[in-house]
Amino acid sequence: MPTLGFMPKKNSSIPDAQDKTAPRMSDSALKAKIGKVWSEWFAILDKAAAAKMDHKSITSYLSEKQKVPDWWCQMVTVTYEQARGKRELYQTTHGYQASASKTLAAPLSAIYEA
Repeated sequence: MPTLGFMPKKNSSIPDAQDKTAPRMSDSALKAKIGKVWSEWFAILDKAAAAKMDHKSITSYLSEKQKVPDWWCQMVTVTYEQARGKRELYQTTHGYQASASKTLAAPLSAIYEA
């Protein structure tokens, strides 16, 4: 399965990280936004037995017990699920999803005329 740029850094702080479970953002960015690095969040989730929870239960735990904002609950939960083998890259709760985009160096009117 291609990783499309989600390769882990050599010294990734995500426990058990493999190519498909690479962090989507650095420890410093995560800590700046929600106060902890990946290994700290993973330890909290492991202690809460999140490996046995479904996606909604993990996000609820993060929101209600850890006071993590909604978008960040999703980021931490999906990365945790990938690292723990509960979810693959591009997998959603309803199957798989992938998308791509392309930026064109032209005005919108020129693109529609082509």
